[in-house]
Amino acid sequence: MPHENIKLKSLTIAAAGLIGLLLADTVWAHHPAGTGGKLVFRLSSDIGSFNSIRTPVNNDTRNNPLAAMHDNLFDRDADTNELIPQAAVSAEPSDNYKRWRIKLRKGMKFSNGVEVTSQAYKAHFDRFLSSKPAGRFRRIMGPAMDRVEVVDKYTFDFHFRQASPGFKSILTMPIITWYVQEPGWVAKNQKKRSFGLTSIGQGPYMLKSWKPGDKITMVRNPNYWNPKAQHLDEIIYQIIPSRANAFNALKAGQIDVMLVPTTERDRAESSNTTVLDGVSNIAPRGIGFNSSVAPFNDIRVRRALIQAIDRKGVTMIGTRNETGVPTHMYPSDHPWFCKNTKMPWPEYSPEKAKKLLAEYGKPVKFELNIISIKTISLVAQSLQAQWKAIGVDASIKVGPRGPSYNRGITSGKYDIWWTNFGNNVDPSVVAINFNSKSKSNFYKVNDSAIDEALNKLRNAKGKAARLKASCNYQKLLVEQVRYYPFRNAVISVGFSNRIGGMQKPMSNGFKAHRAWIRKK
Repeated sequence: MPHENIKLKSLTIAAAGLIGLLLADTVWAHHPAGTGGKLVFRLSSDIGSFNSIRTPVNNDTRNNPLAAMHDNLFDRDADTNELIPQAAVSAEPSDNYKRWRIKLRKGMKFSNGVEVTSQAYKAHFDRFLSSKPAGRFRRIMGPAMDRVEVVDKYTFDFHFRQASPGFKSILTMPIITWYVQEPGWVAKNQKKRSFGLTSIGQGPYMLKSWKPGDKITMVRNPNYWNPKAQHLDEIIYQIIPSRANAFNALKAGQIDVMLVPTTERDRAESSNTTVLDGVSNIAPRGIGFNSSVAPFNDIRVRRALIQAIDRKGVTMIGTRNETGVPTHMYPSDHPWFCKNTKMPWPEYSPEKAKKLLAEYGKPVKFELNIISIKTISLVAQSLQAQWKAIGVDASIKVGPRGPSYNRGITSGKYDIWWTNFGNNVDPSVVAINFNSKSKSNFYKVNDSAIDEALNKLRNAKGKAARLKASCNYQKLLVEQVRYYPFRNAVISVGFSNRIGGMQKPMSNGFKAHRAWIRKK
């Protein structure tokens, strides 16, 4: 829905904002001038609502269109891991990392022409952190986020109840908390039933129309601070639920871009298309245990379950390729990978697993919760068979994908479940999931040694010290068998060869709106 009150006019940028613009231009110097044209992006389902309090879900169907309408404070270069200023020009921590000071780019405007100031960010986070799903928003922002305070017109602070040394990395993540809406428009419209039908952001594109169940159409935001980054005239987010239909549409040239499961790269490859693998910026997929309940509160059972598994065989089920078995929280191409630390995973030995269960002396019976994905079902069936071979009675329960499944994890409803171990941009983010004092301790771990290791990680200063503390913490998790990873998560994107400027995806919100149409 176009904004009725937008006046097309040239973008004026204050002097300080111009400096930031030049910095951004340097980073994106390899981009050509905007060539116009239309890009069609496949969504697997509808966005549901542009109101993220009503629909507090982080997935590709929401992150990709919302990221086109709302700039992050920073972006990240997938090749160098360097931060790229976007809505902010700097982010500096206090000495104890409990406060991060953000300086906004001056001269930015929302798509309705209203200036972007610190007050907009405070109003946004005040609203989110006082909403019903506030706990979810706090968790995805890192350790114990507390509040936002305005310092001056273009400066504001994020305050945390605990040290958050990795927050600068979180600033780059495509998560719903960063999609800041113009506060005056919010105040005027948030009680209307139509509130979730659009959004007013400061990103490069704005909503033209939304036909639920069919497509979302976006056009250039005439008030965007960096028009050189607006390469497209129009973006169509086409909803195609069937992956088979989407692959056919991509190869036929009916769509330009789609997410591609790494296990199905061959279905997207043709003479007209390219498949680009991203970097593993999220934690591995695997199995989580509720360590507070039997039998998972006994390390002998946890160790036996791992020793019963042919981990290489299970990993190949999930990847369809001969590949390395995950041993770390971070893959080898990740900046936080512990290349000098050997993780002491239990060896594959069904006989030793049987002996551990004999020592435990009780029947082991449980229900493994998974979501409805074919490869996950195949992995679960393999685990079930291998556990049965050592005398474990494991059943499988398939649940729906989305918030209801996640609530089963966060509420403690599940005792053992399939999961990914959170966003892995920084060690402090995943660490909170195993901290006994954290509300995000979904694994219900209560161990003083782990808490001490996490405190050392939280208080470490500098990259080298933080990496050492992170590796020690990861090693301790493995020694205590607190989780089981069976594959690294890599996001791949398939796109038409007529598309240029496609960047390596680092998550399912990979910002295809920064691409362009190649000139013929």
